[in-house]
Amino acid sequence: FYFEMVGFKLFSGELRPPAIFLTYGPGQTGKSALQETVVKAAGRQNVSTLDLAQISGTFTTAEMQDKLINICGETGSGMSREISKADGELLKKLTDGQTITVQRKNKDPYEMTNTAKLWFVSNTLPDFGDTSSGLLRRLYIIPCRVPQNWEDQIYDKMQEPEALVWLINMAMDGYIRFLNRGRRFAISDEMRKEGRTYKTQDSIMDYIDQRFSTVEPEVIRERLEGAYLSEIYDDYRTFTADGGGKAFSKRKFLEKLRNEFGLETEKVRQMKEDGKPTNLTVFKKT
Repeated sequence: FYFEMVGFKLFSGELRPPAIFLTYGPGQTGKSALQETVVKAAGRQNVSTLDLAQISGTFTTAEMQDKLINICGETGSGMSREISKADGELLKKLTDGQTITVQRKNKDPYEMTNTAKLWFVSNTLPDFGDTSSGLLRRLYIIPCRVPQNWEDQIYDKMQEPEALVWLINMAMDGYIRFLNRGRRFAISDEMRKEGRTYKTQDSIMDYIDQRFSTVEPEVIRERLEGAYLSEIYDDYRTFTADGGGKAFSKRKFLEKLRNEFGLETEKVRQMKEDGKPTNLTVFKKT
């Protein structure tokens, strides 16, 4: 899939199929290294670097004019980087190659037809405010979870001429396979699983907003200080089930809270009703 995706970005003059590529996973898994190598192959002058928030900014969308790819390394997943429903509509127009009106500071607005393929990277899956089938059909989720114990020199070697020629050749082969398949990508079972899970899960941010009437990190840290993780997670599961969705696992729930709000946990020892001690997980003061 990776080589077909890169081939599509480098060689396709069409935005068909409409696509949003999202690579996610913890740090040190090679996400940024893969992107930087593609930037080198494409030529930095042919690449814009708008993140999920900037791409719909008042004066920033114009930076994508006549670009081959928009690549953003480390989009993040905080609320300041979330996609609103209005932004989701813009993303659909961009991936369709539609003509849109863009603003320029102290200049007249003008019409732009997007040519850039969209590729983002994040440590966790960001919550798209627009969860319509139209946007989700465009979303290709590429998980990167395995830490890469690379030596520092590998990053330089990946961008040497011989390595770039190899990448471009592999991408060309991938693009030919993509075309022969009728402009369809070879999706792995892992990617299908990630896509199905992502498209059926309700947002943790919706739960936090509903329970606390805010998503401000400082307020959430204060409200959750000393709260039991198990009780908060059970409440979230009930909220998600009532909405007809599928909840994240407790591990992913906690990972999301850490990334969004800087929340950390600690073990506290308490006595059960039968007089036996037990360790419980609580949110600690940060």
